[in-house]
Amino acid sequence: MDPLRHLSDNGVVVTIWYRAPELLLGAKHYTRAVDLWAAGCIFGELMTLKPLFQGQEDKKSSVAFQYDQLDKIFSALGAPTAQHWPSLVHLPHWQANRSNIQSLIYPRNIKDWAIASGLHNTHTSAGALDLLMGLLEYDPDRRLSAAQALTHPYFTEDVDGFGHNSLTPLKCADGKPIYPPRHVTTTPTKPNLMSGAPSAMGGNSKRSFAEALGDQHGP
Repeated sequence: MDPLRHLSDNGVVVTIWYRAPELLLGAKHYTRAVDLWAAGCIFGELMTLKPLFQGQEDKKSSVAFQYDQLDKIFSALGAPTAQHWPSLVHLPHWQANRSNIQSLIYPRNIKDWAIASGLHNTHTSAGALDLLMGLLEYDPDRRLSAAQALTHPYFTEDVDGFGHNSLTPLKCADGKPIYPPRHVTTTPTKPNLMSGAPSAMGGNSKRSFAEALGDQHGP
C-alpha cells in the first residue's frame, strides 16, 4: 500500500485492537507510523500473552472514530495533549470530541498500567519497556521508525540473571512459563483411503479407491 495514499481509497484499515490513535481520530493518510504502532501492540502482547487494548468496535459507525478503543488506549497511556502531539489539533475527530475526552480523567501512570498489564515484572527488562513505549508514542512523527526499533538497545542488551526468555510471563513454576489455556476445537475426520491413512479396523490401508470399488462389484 502506498504510504501516502488517501484512506478513502482503501476504506477502514488495521484490525481495531492494533489501530493507531491517529487513524481513530480521523487521520486521512496511511503512513509507516501506523504499522509501528501495530508492531508495538503485538510486542506488548508477546509480553503479556493478551492484547493490550481490547476495545469493542462499533461496526455500525460510518466514521473512523471508535470511542471504546480510544478509551482503552487513553486509560493506559493517558489522554494525548496538543503540547506533546502538535498535529493532534488537525485531526477531525479530536476537534469534534475534544471536550468529551478532556472531561474524563485519564491518569497518566505508565508504571501502574505496566504492572496491571503484566508488562512490569522481574522477567521484563527496562529495555523492553523502553522499546514498547517508543512504539506506542502518540505522535506519529516521534514514534520509533522501523530502523530505530530494530537498532534499539533492547536487542543487544545482556541483562544479568536472565538465563531464559525475557518475555516469560509473571506467573512461573520451576522457572517455566505458565501460558493461559487455549480452547482447541477438533473436527472428527474419516480415514483417507487414498492416502493410506489408518483404517477403522487398524493398520494402514494401502489399497486404492478403485480396488475398494472392485470389491463391491466383484471380479
